[in-house]
Amino acid sequence: MVKPEFAEELEMQLIQLAQSGRLQTQITDEQLKKTLVQLQSQKKEIKIRRA
Repeated sequence: MVKPEFAEELEMQLIQLAQSGRLQTQITDEQLKKTLVQLQSQKKEIKIRRA
């Protein structure tokens, strides 16, 4: 399952790329994978451990 926030971020990033003219053709699977990796690396995961 995908978190709705993550899907929205991906959608916004793709829209921004298209509006800025950086996406002139359909996005390939490799381009999509690269974008997903970039979004995931921007996220910080917070874990809480109780001792």
